[in-house]
Amino acid sequence: MPNVDLFHLFRWGVGWIATVYATVITVQSLYGWYVYLTATDRYTRLMRRYLLAQAVRLRIRRFGGDLLICLLLCVAFILIWKAHYALWSADDAWKRLKVDPSATEMQAASAPNDELGTMNDERQSCSAFIVHRSSLAQRIAPVS
Repeated sequence: MPNVDLFHLFRWGVGWIATVYATVITVQSLYGWYVYLTATDRYTRLMRRYLLAQAVRLRIRRFGGDLLICLLLCVAFILIWKAHYALWSADDAWKRLKVDPSATEMQAASAPNDELGTMNDERQSCSAFIVHRSSLAQRIAPVS
């Protein structure tokens, strides 16, 4: 039976739908502005000149704080995104380690060569963590 998490399926579906929707709305808006600004009547020419003058007068210092906030939010988004995938890979590694000890030899024998090294490294690091954790608990435990 496949391991399907409905939350992740819903999250990916909503993400794709929202991305496609935002892209379509943005393209429609840009196309509407393009059609409006390419007209040849007097008022549209006046609007084009006004927009050009406003673009020339734009000062970066006034919007520097807002641009910095946008940049920092983008960096935070990328860091959270990378952390999300790191947690997924850690969860997958943990699930592979939670195997019956008697079945590990058979699983290791049937695993391809490139997975065998990864599996053994993960098992060793997990067992080192468990040993360290148990020795730390023994040091902290009160002596009776």
